[in-house]
Amino acid sequence: MRDVVVILLCGGEKSVQKRDIAKAEKYYQDLLVRNIMEVDIQKILKTTASFHDDLVEDLKNPKEAQAFLEAILEEYEKDGDTRAFLSALGVVAEAQGGIGKLAKTTRVSRPHLYEILASKHNPRLDTMLDIFSGLGFRIRLEPVRAPRACARKKKRAIA
Repeated sequence: MRDVVVILLCGGEKSVQKRDIAKAEKYYQDLLVRNIMEVDIQKILKTTASFHDDLVEDLKNPKEAQAFLEAILEEYEKDGDTRAFLSALGVVAEAQGGIGKLAKTTRVSRPHLYEILASKHNPRLDTMLDIFSGLGFRIRLEPVRAPRACARKKKRAIA
């Protein structure tokens, strides 16, 4: 039996994700240079799963999709990262049948949905409500314990 070295990337914050991936790639290259690993890339690709593919499969379950969206909304409340929020909505849309199906169940055209979920447009509230509805969800309000500052960056007027 051959020795196996596994490098597992998990956790971390979105703000340092690229740095963490670069560091893992550096470790991997270092292992290759030291001849610690013999790598058959095709074998690795055949025997490993894509995180994205696994996530899409999980999000086909409405309860999983709901938990995912709730977590994403909580993160959005903390960091105001609209791009991450809209990207997550796109993954749920993919899991629920794709953008084409979502366009048919909303009042939003397919091209416009792609642009919204790619963060090329800031959607209006009615558009967001249509998207959530098309995914089988609605937004509900609940009181917060104590008011807090908005996480989103406020635009300053240029004088």
